[in-house]
Amino acid sequence: MHLRNADHASALVVFVHGLSGSGYGTWGEMPGAVYRSDRLDADIAVFDYVSGFRRRLGFSPNIIDVARELNSHLDALQYKRIILVGHSMGGIICSMAIRLSHQKTPFGHSQALIHRAVGLIALASPRSGARAVILGGQKDARVLRVHNAEVTQNSEFFTNQVDTQWRGSGRARYRIPIWAATATHDRFVDYFTATFALRGDQVDTFTGTHTSFLHRHDIREWVVERAARSLAQADVPLRATRSVIKTRFRGDPLHSAWHDAFHGALRRFEVSPDGITIYDATHEPREDDTETHLQVRIIPSGVCDAEATATEFREYGLAMESGRLFALGAAPLGEDVDEAARRLAGYVEERPAAWIAPVSEPQNLEDEILNWLERTKESMTHANRFDRGYE
Repeated sequence: MHLRNADHASALVVFVHGLSGSGYGTWGEMPGAVYRSDRLDADIAVFDYVSGFRRRLGFSPNIIDVARELNSHLDALQYKRIILVGHSMGGIICSMAIRLSHQKTPFGHSQALIHRAVGLIALASPRSGARAVILGGQKDARVLRVHNAEVTQNSEFFTNQVDTQWRGSGRARYRIPIWAATATHDRFVDYFTATFALRGDQVDTFTGTHTSFLHRHDIREWVVERAARSLAQADVPLRATRSVIKTRFRGDPLHSAWHDAFHGALRRFEVSPDGITIYDATHEPREDDTETHLQVRIIPSGVCDAEATATEFREYGLAMESGRLFALGAAPLGEDVDEAARRLAGYVEERPAAWIAPVSEPQNLEDEILNWLERTKESMTHANRFDRGYE
């Protein structure tokens, strides 16, 4: 901890290093530059943990426990605003700490990180997994693989619960802008995974390798600028989201591209002019669910005539009849998709809000899911199904 004076500043900037890094070895002059800046009234903290090659020195916790430890430390500190700066795997840990804070926070507990985090600055961080994992052993590698469970849960949480746009879109419960920086010669983290689901005005690229670009003067100034913007925007009131389309997704777990198409459609839907937005309940238990507005089902065309498929789709029909499901969007992919679509339509007895679309090319799937979202919005509007008192 580095304090500006005897009394704590109102804000804290926390630096979290990546795989095999160390508190000050990774960051060089960056924490000092932020500390000395006259643009920020913020104290500085450098969080250190053992990973990668440093694990050889003895017992060390796994990355999820590291995120819990970071969360616990921050909960104990009396700051109104917290900005997290993570390099590489450190960005994943920062995101995980915010998500875990949301999961464990009692209602009204304003001291929790989820209520005080006002910015996340991710530097060469594989936000959807890294293309190359060559260091660190099994404990670390599992949170760096592409589409692994932890980064997927992080992505889903920020998509559904957090407004990550720095000016605010008004489409989520929390607002935590995410800024991303990439390096021109990064062999471990590519541009796509580092900037996943972020607007172009929240992303910048700097000359250097995965670690060397951290020591440039221009990126130090960039971090100061983004931290200052986050603090300034934190005092702007959130615009309440008034109405929600609740979605669920089911697809073949072997086809991550289907899942990507679903989340791509959610991001493209954004928030409509009349305040209607998306809440994805895919990973919530169904027994706690009162109604799903749109069930998205992607299925291989070759199993559309199986008895298990028939049973599943008849259950969707019964759920629509009972009011537990408002709309169904389903797409068979593979060969003979037209015949497969006719079979699926027959199972749900061609209900008006059951849309079965044969999709011959996976790249067309995202557009079709977006079409289902728009049709669900229109149908629910005509049926007066939106709760205008929802916040």
